This record gives sequence, structure tokens and C-alpha cells, in this order.
Amino acid sequence: MEVLLVFACNAYWVQRYNNSPGNIIWGYMFLTFDWGHFTLLKILFRVIAVLEVFVSFGSFVLNILLFCIPLSSNYRKAVKYWWISCMAAMAVLEVVTLGMYFYHDFGDTVLEVAANSMMQIFLSCNLTDLLFWLWGVPGCDLLSTRP
Repeated sequence: MEVLLVFACNAYWVQRYNNSPGNIIWGYMFLTFDWGHFTLLKILFRVIAVLEVFVSFGSFVLNILLFCIPLSSNYRKAVKYWWISCMAAMAVLEVVTLGMYFYHDFGDTVLEVAANSMMQIFLSCNLTDLLFWLWGVPGCDLLSTRP
């Protein structure tokens, strides 16, 4: 689908945006589960969920605006600064989650096993996503959406 949008439809913004939609799942995973009495984990998971959904929504809006406004150097800077800000937020979440992962003493209860598993999944997926975003930084300088 991405190849069709990029090559056949000249929608190059898809290449930049395709790194974002996966972040929406963290909102669903972390906000819809009751974490009980684990206050620190509950706060961490809610912060992750809100920031990741914000990154995805903000990236979508910024990229879709390319079809509504003329392309200018200020807009190119805005995209690049947004991209770098998102990467910084993802890096901070990665470090904080890793610290919490080592700090928290996970027991054998269902909630603790679920939290442990979700943190492991988040850490690996977020790191991979962060590397794709890092790979996409040079594309911000080559910002072009029109044939």
C-alpha cells in the first residue's frame, strides 16, 4: 500500500507518516487496562499512552497539511523540528521506562506479569520505532509532496 501511495500517487508524505500510526496502540494498551495499586506504573503507562497518541496525531496533522498550504521553508523547518521533538520524547520515554523496568520489583501477580510483559514489548518496539524515525531525519530536508 505504501509503495502504491508513494510511487503511483506521488504522496511522499506517506514515507514520513508511516512511522507514526503504530504509536496509537500504546494508548489502547496502557489506558484500557486497570493497573490497580501500582501507582508509579499507572502514571508511567498513562504518560506513555498520551505522548505516543499525541505524536501520532500531531504527525498526521502536520503531514496532511502539506496538501492544504503552500510548501515553504518555514513549513520545512516545522516538520523537521516536530520530527526531532517526537524523537526526543520517544527517547525520554525509552530511558524512563527502562529505568522503571529495572527499579520495579515484579512479582508473580497477574498485573505484575502483564506490566512486565508490556514494558518489554514497549521497550523493544519503541527502540525500533526510534531508529526508523532517526533514519527518516534526512527525509525532512528533502521535503517534497508534489510531483
